[in-house]
Amino acid sequence: MIPTLMAHDSAGCVAVSGDLVISVVDLQAALARISESLGDEVELSTDHYWLVPTGRLPATGEAPALDVGQVSDDIESVAELLARPAGDVHVWHDLAHLAGVLRVIADEATRS
Repeated sequence: MIPTLMAHDSAGCVAVSGDLVISVVDLQAALARISESLGDEVELSTDHYWLVPTGRLPATGEAPALDVGQVSDDIESVAELLARPAGDVHVWHDLAHLAGVLRVIADEATRS
């Protein structure tokens, strides 16, 4: 089921109804569709960015503790993931670094 947006709560966050589930196939398809418009490579101009560290996402009414991410480290970690044998995946770690790269690509796309 696709989540349906309901209303804003007192903190300005949107309440969602429905299942918070997305298939991996849908994630792959979405990334494939976006990558078609990006081309074979993406040149990034930002190496450092703000992030909420993995495992420390606060409730929506609380202010997050920010840290600094480094996209060059994220790119290196994604390359290391791809060099490891299939099945040698550290889900939270690998996704955190992939998310860092995607976050910077998204941020830079807002400026183009």
